[in-house]
Amino acid sequence: MFTRARYVVIDDKENELSQLADCLRKIGAPCLPLLYDVAEGIDTRHLDGVRLLFLDLHLTTGGQSTDVAQASAVIAGILEAGI
Repeated sequence: MFTRARYVVIDDKENELSQLADCLRKIGAPCLPLLYDVAEGIDTRHLDGVRLLFLDLHLTTGGQSTDVAQASAVIAGILEAGI
């Protein structure tokens, strides 16, 4: 049986996701990179037992936004559903 990932990285940009995941792996920290899709979200079952969670602050805008409430709501939803 495989154990669940203890480090999880979530980002909506594949290149940024792979950069952080690669850096973690280089220091010996196995992690699970999850590409966030606005329409689909993520499967929160991947967050069971997580110890360290890296979340992009802007999962829906693709860049900096002045709508802090929207960005925070997406992150809060992921945390409430998965942690």
